[in-house]
Amino acid sequence: MHYAVIFILLLSFVLGLGLLAKKLSIPYPILFVLGGVLIGFAPHLSRSPLRGVSAKPVLFQMARGDQTIPNPTSTALIRAAGAGSSTWMYRHDLAQVAFSGQLPQNPHLYLALFLGQSGGTVALPGLPALLIGLATQNQMAGFLTSDGKVIPDMKDIFPGPFFEIPGTLPNDLGYSQ
Repeated sequence: MHYAVIFILLLSFVLGLGLLAKKLSIPYPILFVLGGVLIGFAPHLSRSPLRGVSAKPVLFQMARGDQTIPNPTSTALIRAAGAGSSTWMYRHDLAQVAFSGQLPQNPHLYLALFLGQSGGTVALPGLPALLIGLATQNQMAGFLTSDGKVIPDMKDIFPGPFFEIPGTLPNDLGYSQ
């Protein structure tokens, strides 16, 4: 069986992971979505599969206040897929208060451990950022190792109010412009 996992990441990170997945011969396709390019395809993941294709379990992970792929774009994709119940939102707004000065302004790279790059040098983030990134990767790994049957509860992985299944998907940006 094939499963699709939706990650919203930077193009460079997507390409790197795609090459890694190919090299490791991962037996399921990993679908990386940037912005809203695949909103038209999203309903066919689970809610309305194409003829001859089985529905796929999906896991969406999004960051509140993402300044690279704004929350309304992620929300449109998730709604099109009908996947609100399989969406976990990282609450960067709450984490910034709890870990003042230890997290970047833009949470976009939280799935990539908040790793930064400048002038060909990789910049490591502080401990809170690494733990947040590892927690989300742990959830993703649990989903994949269960063949999409289980979405691990982030509250069991990372304590506190920093992850939630949003009751209402955000339509605002979640940050000041």
